[in-house]
Amino acid sequence: MRAVDEEGWKKRLARSPVGPLVHAGRVVARVVVFLASDAADCISGDVVFVDGVAPAPRCDPCGVFRVARYREDVVMRENLEFKSLDGTPLAAFLYTPDSGSRPFPAIVLSHGFGAVKEMALDRYADVFCAAGFVCLVYDHRNTGSSGGTLRGEIDPWQQISDMRDAITYVGSRAEVDADRIGLWGTSYSGGHSLVVAATDRRVKCVVSLVPTISGHQNTIRPLATDGYAAFVQEANEERSARQRGEEPRMIPISVEGTASYEWSKVAGVDTTWVNSCTLLSRASRSAYEPGSYIAAISPTPLLLALMTHDTICLTDVQLEAYSAAHEPKWVSGK
Repeated sequence: MRAVDEEGWKKRLARSPVGPLVHAGRVVARVVVFLASDAADCISGDVVFVDGVAPAPRCDPCGVFRVARYREDVVMRENLEFKSLDGTPLAAFLYTPDSGSRPFPAIVLSHGFGAVKEMALDRYADVFCAAGFVCLVYDHRNTGSSGGTLRGEIDPWQQISDMRDAITYVGSRAEVDADRIGLWGTSYSGGHSLVVAATDRRVKCVVSLVPTISGHQNTIRPLATDGYAAFVQEANEERSARQRGEEPRMIPISVEGTASYEWSKVAGVDTTWVNSCTLLSRASRSAYEPGSYIAAISPTPLLLALMTHDTICLTDVQLEAYSAAHEPKWVSGK
């Protein structure tokens, strides 16, 4: 195993999309431990959070990576595709612990609006896999390495359907215990994970980081009333144009000068990330209200990991949603 620059790696990890929330990792680990235990009350005890993951990939001919880490153990990462219901291939990494008792509990992880799996999600999968979980990390359709004919079209309800297909796929694996599958989503997919956890009891716990709760509020607040009216008109005109057979209009996902842009510019280097989506993707977001499902998640354990001043997904809206959720639930933030 090669030497590891631990401090350097921690600085890199801090640049992750939810980097400040890494320090809340102990709480995240406490929630996912539901998957590994028959007794739900084990949640009351702290679980050691595996800090400082250091990848040193060596690619085997079959496309499997071995990743060295501080704990001196080894996990396997397989690059694969699985099919959605309509046959669209979804590109994924599958992490499998190299030791322990099979079948393993599993976690399905996915990213936010337009982001791809290589943008720090692999680091979280490293940590969870080292703790004994199979992890399936995948790209949403029309983004990254996944299929989809209309690139950049981000449809939340199609992504939710694909998330269910990801659960089906990982549950079909021989090394996975299909009765112990959890969801982990961030930002836009944090909203998806709330919807799926509320409506699919195959999900045994859910961790939602800085989630979209109200797409309408996320859209209207930065635009104000007049700006929102102009946005709706623009979206309606685009719908008419596409009905006439015109090419979809593409817009930036994030714009220069914003925190989202600055993070994506760094995290997206040497990945398949593209800073563009269709205009109607924004319209779909404005009508998306995953927070309306949060009260139905119980009795599935829920953790919301939030930021104190989230100006994109709106901390006050997230906290209001948390108050509507039923036990067992936890909130953590920084």
